[in-house]
Amino acid sequence: DLLVGDSAEPVVGVNPSGLLFDDAAHARFGLAGSYLDTMTSVVRALLSAGAHVVFVPHVHEAGGSGESDILTISRIREELEPGETSRTITLPTSLDAAEVKWCIERLDWFVGSRMHATIAALSTMTPTAGYAYSDKTLGVFRTCGMGEHVVDARTTSGDDAVAAIMSSFERRAEISHRLRDSVPATVDASREQLRDLLGRIVQWREAGGEVEAIA
Repeated sequence: DLLVGDSAEPVVGVNPSGLLFDDAAHARFGLAGSYLDTMTSVVRALLSAGAHVVFVPHVHEAGGSGESDILTISRIREELEPGETSRTITLPTSLDAAEVKWCIERLDWFVGSRMHATIAALSTMTPTAGYAYSDKTLGVFRTCGMGEHVVDARTTSGDDAVAAIMSSFERRAEISHRLRDSVPATVDASREQLRDLLGRIVQWREAGGEVEAIA
């Protein structure tokens, strides 16, 4: 099993978004180029570098319809040669969020377009890159000191995007060390904010809604 074995070859995760793969998404989000072509090239570059690829669907619908990541994964796999496909697997869509996070934690590196998929990776201190269309993703990465590992799909595509993402892959050992320093403090700060928020809610309820509103 790729996720629990002792292979010397890196095992990496790829989360292609079903929200971004078609022409409508290109117009809607102002993408710089073909998302599908770029992500296919990323997968091929990772395979050429000796990695095994684990496709990680984060959003999926019955039959792979709508904005399902499974549809994008299927389209990418269709573009691969048989020898390339044999070095990939796709996580079952039956896994729940905790099980998917368990799998991500065991990867050597991860690249995702769904923000919450990258949050799952960063929170487990898995070296992570983001290929995203939203400023929110950059904000998340910056909280961990990883802002340079976000590639903006609205400004960068094709060979330039592949090169930037592969640079992150090649720096995965360095990223791992940095995350071990930055993530615990970030998680503690998030927990403190949550405790503060919950405390304010309790005060509000006990006072019958007559305390200062929560911004």
